[in-house]
Amino acid sequence: MNPPPANSRAAAASPQAGQPPAPLHGTNPAGTAYTAKELAAALGISKQAVHKALKDTPATVRLVDGNAANAWPLTALPAEWRTQLAELCERGGWRSVHHLITRPDEPWEAPLPLRECAPDALEKAMNLRTALAGALARRNDVAGPELAAMGLVDYQRTFGHSITVQHWWGLLHRTLKRAGAREDFRALELYLDERPARLAEAQPVPAAEAADARLHRLNVALSHCANPTAPTDAEQQSLWEAACATLAAELELGEPPHRARRAVLNFLWRHAPGLAATPEALRVALNRKFERWRKGGFASVALMDKRADANRKRTLPVSEDDLDTLIAHTVFVCDGRVSQGVRECLQQGRVSEALLGRILHNPASKSYVPTWLRDRVKHEVAMLRDVHHGPTKTRDNGAYLDRCWDAVAALDWYCADDCTLPVYFHVPDVKAKGGFALMRGQFLLMIDTRSTAILGYALMPERNYNARVIRTLVTRAADTYGLPRQGFYFERGIWKDAKILTGDKGETAVEWAHAEQGLKEFGLRFMHAIRARSKPVERVLGALQSYVESEPGYCGRDERHDGFESFARLKREIESGKASPEGRLYTMEQWDARLGELCARYNADPQQGKHTGGLSPEAALEKHQRAGDPTVRFDARCRYLLAHHKRPVRVTANGITLRFGKQVFNYRNARTGQLRGQTVLAWFNPDAPELLTVTDMDRGNAFCVGRSQSVPALDAPEELLAAELGRIEEHMGYATTRYRILKPKFALPFRANVVSANVQEIGEAITAARQQMTTESTTRTKARKVAASVGMRPENLRRPDQIEAAEDLSRLLKEFPTPEAKS
Repeated sequence: MNPPPANSRAAAASPQAGQPPAPLHGTNPAGTAYTAKELAAALGISKQAVHKALKDTPATVRLVDGNAANAWPLTALPAEWRTQLAELCERGGWRSVHHLITRPDEPWEAPLPLRECAPDALEKAMNLRTALAGALARRNDVAGPELAAMGLVDYQRTFGHSITVQHWWGLLHRTLKRAGAREDFRALELYLDERPARLAEAQPVPAAEAADARLHRLNVALSHCANPTAPTDAEQQSLWEAACATLAAELELGEPPHRARRAVLNFLWRHAPGLAATPEALRVALNRKFERWRKGGFASVALMDKRADANRKRTLPVSEDDLDTLIAHTVFVCDGRVSQGVRECLQQGRVSEALLGRILHNPASKSYVPTWLRDRVKHEVAMLRDVHHGPTKTRDNGAYLDRCWDAVAALDWYCADDCTLPVYFHVPDVKAKGGFALMRGQFLLMIDTRSTAILGYALMPERNYNARVIRTLVTRAADTYGLPRQGFYFERGIWKDAKILTGDKGETAVEWAHAEQGLKEFGLRFMHAIRARSKPVERVLGALQSYVESEPGYCGRDERHDGFESFARLKREIESGKASPEGRLYTMEQWDARLGELCARYNADPQQGKHTGGLSPEAALEKHQRAGDPTVRFDARCRYLLAHHKRPVRVTANGITLRFGKQVFNYRNARTGQLRGQTVLAWFNPDAPELLTVTDMDRGNAFCVGRSQSVPALDAPEELLAAELGRIEEHMGYATTRYRILKPKFALPFRANVVSANVQEIGEAITAARQQMTTESTTRTKARKVAASVGMRPENLRRPDQIEAAEDLSRLLKEFPTPEAKS
């Protein structure tokens, strides 16, 4: 039987090369799709492994507890998985694969409590836990054959004999099935046999097994250790107490001391090697502790390690002046570096002779400082170093409020923040050598403050974001979940100062105050966090950054110091034009879609902490809703109230101009030309800035105007230049047309001229002569042009009929050119 494919934990065989996948047994409802959680539970793998394997497989949407989740039908699964499900179904006696996947996930219960199990059953379970520990820890990272080979070696080393690969896979799959979704493999119950022997059933035991039965107390103490190879101080205390009690009981039963000690020592060295470095050290420690325990009246306190207390009692006194000198120099001169501060004080002779005499002047390391002296100064140095750096450092590393979120309901407050995710993607760029630009972009996230569920996000291929993107993110979240009942919980900076979010603060005239109110117009409040610790969204961003560590283009959270050399080399090749990012890095569209999958994964994974309490964010969002108080979501009839930013603006000779930071938006057409000099209400939509809606101040007489485009200073395209000149002509045309209409109506009156007949004759003669000269000049000019077009002399064209004939000839030559003209 072959091992399962890579990243699989179940004990099912993978299909042989060239063989079709096994049929799916039983009746499966047509069109049924299964979520990643259901597939992971059935296959014995993690949800992360399911999402990674099916990231390129189209998914359908399925409602789970009122929330949308990605799901896949059986036909879309890989052939290896379908084969594995079919074999599991047949082996486990399930009616169908559908029954296998959708079975209730009930926690497994041990057939017997540990206290009722026989000692040999407990010891076998502990050995199996040790043998499977390595395979369970690496089940998602190692291929099937390699995982089985490693597991068989661990099993033989622990038990002293080998088993078949099929038996080993069966043991691994049984453990995974018992652990279920908790995946807590420390419990000893998971490794018991199907029918472990009871403690009463083990009596009487053969003489060869009598010694093992007497070690029951040690078995119980060992079962409480999370990692017997490295027990904690409390677990060591429990093991030594059990060992001393077991040894005392054996001696009371008349067992020879050397045999009793050997049995206890063999057990401890085999199952808890972390108690001592060598068997001889373990023997010495057992003898010493047993004598101390017996002389101390069999009390547990006699086994406590008192070396720490002894070290504290041996601390030598140091004068207050010496302590002040060391602490001050370390903080103000050495920035909190204790070794450097003590060394410089000794070299400069700034401490007393009594302290100098107790410190080595030629230590093996220049950074050596006696532990007792370091303990006396390090705590005050740490406190004063924060104060030395400033009030912000002191506040961030100091005491903080413990905030309770029980009084906050889901969807009461929305919290948002930005970050630069540590993943590079590529966008087209004609200026770059290879035609692509690599960037990390700006990632903006909106969450529900109570449940930390992700409500929406925005990805920008730029170094900095702006208030328009924030407003767009608010609009998208409100389209899906409605407006928050209370308001928004933002940080400071642009999240606090942007008028497009919070509205005008009253600097403008009172008549305009109702128009420049942004989101406050809907009765929402704004709160701003001072520290990162007080923003729940910071933890969500940290969780998302943990999810992206396996994505292509990951550069590390601290790109400068993490040093992923393979990616740095790829980045240099792409930026120099030697390599193409296609197929190696995400495009912006692909990365945007992948971020949507990661946000859905976060919402579905259980999270710990005050906000969720072990629930997934989407489950917490549903649980902590305020009953009978739904949120407000604008439909198509009134969505524009939220999607548009309203601003009063004066129409100028250049049209309507809106400024958001360094970005300028200009709009003009024939309607704006009619409103020059007037104040109107501009409705700006950050999602669609190419079109501006304009109304009067009473929100009536609405019309739309397109955005003007910038024209290159030199060599502007003719179409773009013509379009923008046309916009200007439309904007300015109203004034010109209006002038032409009004001018004849309001012509100024003049008195009639009274002249003599002689004066009138002279004027008429001058006018007639001027008209004749103008006509002759026009005729000569026209004759020269026509003569040049037909190859004639201009003086041959004197009469109007001659010029007309020459024009007809010129027109015919253009329509029917001669061979010479063609050549």
